[in-house]
Amino acid sequence: MAKTENIKISGMTCANCSLSVSNAIKKQGGANISVDFISGEANFEHNESNPINFIKAIENTGYKVLESSSEETIGEQSNHYTKSLIISTLASIPLLLAMFFPYNGYFQLILCLVVVILATKHFGKTGLGSIKNGVANIDVMVLLGCYSAFFLSLYHLIIGNPSLYFETGAVIVTLVLFGKYVEKNSLAKTQDAIKAFSKLLPQKAFKIKNLNEKEGTNIDVKDIKPGDFLWVKDGEKIPADGAIIEGEGLLDEALLTGENETILKGKGQKVITGSINTEGNFVMVANKVGVNTYLSSIIELAKKARTQKPEIQLMADKISAIFVPIVVVISVITLVVWHFMGAPFEVAAINAISVLVISCPCAMGLATPTAIAVALGTGAKSGIFFKSSKGLEALHKAKYFLFDKTGTITQTELTVENLITYRNENEQEIINVIYGLEQSSLHPIAKALLSHYKSLKKLKPFINTKEIKGFGVVGDDLEGNHYRIGNLQTEFNGIAIEKNNVIIGEIIMSSMIRNNAKKVISSLESQNIETILISGDNIENCQKVADEVGIKKVFSSQKPEEKIKLVDEYNQKGLTIFIGDGINDGPALTKASLGISLAKATDVAINSADIIIEEKQLFTNLDKALKLSSNSFSIIKQNLFWAFFYNAMAIPLAALGYLNPMIAAGAMSLSSLFVVTNSLRLRKSIK
Repeated sequence: MAKTENIKISGMTCANCSLSVSNAIKKQGGANISVDFISGEANFEHNESNPINFIKAIENTGYKVLESSSEETIGEQSNHYTKSLIISTLASIPLLLAMFFPYNGYFQLILCLVVVILATKHFGKTGLGSIKNGVANIDVMVLLGCYSAFFLSLYHLIIGNPSLYFETGAVIVTLVLFGKYVEKNSLAKTQDAIKAFSKLLPQKAFKIKNLNEKEGTNIDVKDIKPGDFLWVKDGEKIPADGAIIEGEGLLDEALLTGENETILKGKGQKVITGSINTEGNFVMVANKVGVNTYLSSIIELAKKARTQKPEIQLMADKISAIFVPIVVVISVITLVVWHFMGAPFEVAAINAISVLVISCPCAMGLATPTAIAVALGTGAKSGIFFKSSKGLEALHKAKYFLFDKTGTITQTELTVENLITYRNENEQEIINVIYGLEQSSLHPIAKALLSHYKSLKKLKPFINTKEIKGFGVVGDDLEGNHYRIGNLQTEFNGIAIEKNNVIIGEIIMSSMIRNNAKKVISSLESQNIETILISGDNIENCQKVADEVGIKKVFSSQKPEEKIKLVDEYNQKGLTIFIGDGINDGPALTKASLGISLAKATDVAINSADIIIEEKQLFTNLDKALKLSSNSFSIIKQNLFWAFFYNAMAIPLAALGYLNPMIAAGAMSLSSLFVVTNSLRLRKSIK
């Protein structure tokens, strides 16, 4: 059985670094590999009993494998460059002064040697490791540029030639170190959302033995088990997903739901891990704990999404993989041509070094992953969670939007308007049937019915109860009568209650249209995106909702298999988005080009979807998600254009002798910083 491995890695700086590590893992037999240089994590599957060979392979590429408990951040990684940057700068300044005030060449040699040692420390092992794994990264370019300038100057010093270029090698390394330092600090901002969510995770919980006695013990959150009673006091974080069974609290769920207002919750209401109990005391029962909680699942979604590469990144990776060898060839040609044309060897060498330095593909490697990381983090802060970059890439290309009705276009909370009885049936008896059957269902309709009739219930036992997707809830009473509650294609407009295949009552229900639904649907239609309502409800209810929000095409009374068929038909016409929240929506969410579910939907819907959106701001966040998708790929295209344009212009200038290596190093660093800074603009793109 394949084992899943998560390894934390320090030292990766661009997509080529990720590719080098990925190749090393692949050579050891790893599968389903994803490596994210921004978070410094590698995820893969393997059949080995011990991951030690994979760790050795990664470290042979020149990167450091961290302990699993380590929480090294990108900001902390930037500090690794600080000391070296200071030393390199202090050595480079007097070398630059030597250009105007020449002094002893051997002292220059010592100063430059210090920088060369630093270059070897930071770029040597990773550069050689990348070559071993078939992907020459930017470290190779830096080393070639630095070593070429250093050894050319050393040769001149030995033979007595006054033309020394020690400052060139030193400044190249200093500028690259500075660039990496700034890049890491900038990229740290892309982790804000994940860090914010992670900080919400509580460490301790107070577990009690029973409800009668509030005596208990403080335990680690990781030791909580489903079914445990937990006492949550004033100012404490909710330690697990569950429900209040005694007391009440005023909860702050702002970071989880996007809602700034506190919510008063009491007995029977659900609570979410990481919410803050600002006022009150209550006892809750834990339902989901540890990695299974809603908050933990969000954190994992955010992490995994970043490791998935969109198609545009895969193209950039292929180019980057062959770019370094091509540049090395161009550099050699530059050296040969200049020398052949009669230029002194040192002039030819300097021009060749300039080609190496200015063409470092760092900007190309940063162009896509930085934009993706910023977009995913920005989305998470707004309550938009992409399971992979596929969703981010595809969303703005959609041609068709298929909406479920109940709980999607309408709010999850339904209200009972009326109960109509037929065939002289007793109203209380029908209420007992409703309450008895619907207890087995998680559907929003069931929740509304249970809440409405809670005070009127009289327990009526049922056996063989089950929920049939798209059909309703069925069960038998102890006298052998068969009941069903669900939508039927009859003259009845509500929810039918059926006894032994005869309708005995009808429930009329209603729900509010979600905020901004009409506005967002109008916006989609204005962009030539067709919107369709597809629901298991009857035609009257569906048409009423469709008319209110401006949807022209309606498919009612749809069973799950019929929804799948419709989704498939639209998939063949163009990129199709399906948005739903129920158990019966799971197959359609999976079948669609892209599935969108609500954060508090059924587990089936969430697991089937590609994008999860907080339900209280569904249409507002859907609009934000569309803008984020469009803006992200505009930024990526800008980044890639700049990276390619920069190299297309810079390499010929360097080869023709118009750029010296120091200017080339500065231009290379600025190019990378432009890409990172441009990506960070996405943080404000949907506010």
